[in-house]
Order: sequence, then C-alpha cells, then structure tokens
Amino acid sequence: MILIIYLFFRDWLIALRPLIDIPVSLIGAFFIMYLFGFTINVLTLLAIVLATGLVVDDGIVVTENIYKKMEAGMNKWKAAREGSKEIYFAVISTSITLAVVFLPIIFLEGFVGRLFREFGIVVAGAVLISALVSLTLTPVLNVLMTKKVPKHSRFYERTEPFFRGMENGYRKLLQGFHEDTCGSLCHYRRLFCHHLFYRQQYTV
Repeated sequence: MILIIYLFFRDWLIALRPLIDIPVSLIGAFFIMYLFGFTINVLTLLAIVLATGLVVDDGIVVTENIYKKMEAGMNKWKAAREGSKEIYFAVISTSITLAVVFLPIIFLEGFVGRLFREFGIVVAGAVLISALVSLTLTPVLNVLMTKKVPKHSRFYERTEPFFRGMENGYRKLLQGFHEDTCGSLCHYRRLFCHHLFYRQQYTV
C-alpha cells in the first residue's frame, strides 16, 4: 500500500502518512469494542482487518486534494483548509454510506445474528472514525510534514512525462467517448423525430 501511494505521489513523507492515520482509526475501533463490551475474537479481528483497507481511503483522498493545491502554489496552511473543505461532504457521505451497509447486520436474529453483530458494529464504527480522522488529523499532518518550499525529487521529474502522457491519453479517450455519445444521441433523436412525423402523417 505504501509503495502504491509513493508511486503516484512520488514523495515518501506523503506515502508514510497512512501509517499514522490507520493506527489512530483502529485504536478508535478498539475503543468502540470496549464500549460495547466486545472481546477480541475471530469476527472482531476480521472486522479490524477489513476496516484497515477501508479507513485508509478517506485519508488518501484528502491528502491528494491538499497536495494538488500545494502543487498549484497555494500556501500549505490555506491548502490544508481549502482542500479538506472542498471534499468534506464527499468524505462524510461516503463514510456514512459504508457504515449503513454494515449496520443492518446488527438486526440479524438468532445465533448468526449474535455472531455478526460485533462484526458490523466494529466495521461501521471504524469507518466513521476514519472520516473524523481524515478531516481533522490528516490536514494537520499535511501541514506539519510538508516542506516550506516543496521540491520534486529526481524520480518525480523522470516519471512525470509518463503520468502526463497517461493523463492526456485518458482525456482524449473521454473526449472521443463524449463525441461518439453525442453523435449517437443526435442520430437517435433524428430517427425519433422522423418516426413521430411519419406516424402523424399516416394518422392524418
């Protein structure tokens, strides 16, 4: 995971930030287990393992948005504030959606319901805590762990043409798809109008 983040950001400090976000979110999940009186068993550990992959997403999204503003020349304090404010609703809505997916497990009845109740509560709680962490701790880490004058490494400079080419290729692909879609819609619209016209002629 750290290597994947590094390959896209090409900055070790940014790549290492999830190592701080993830433990904080998982500690919050253990606190929820403590509040509900859950024990450490196979299902709660399974929930923690699943939550590890879920809690890192919010922090990466917030970090990427802040980093993009820093690259545009914005002050790191302002970038952290504006970047987190821009995607505040997206992070909250995504986390609530994930939590709502797992919470209905709580209402299962019988022996299976009692088993998976702990699983659902732990995963949903970890996801909600990760949203809080990504909107509070992550912007602070971006400010504290970013250099005053951000400099790109040699690896960044050498790989940037590849990413630029990939971005331009994706843009051309979207433009071509958009043109084909617009052409097809215009064609079907003309066919539909002709059909209505001829149908009206025959009925008259």
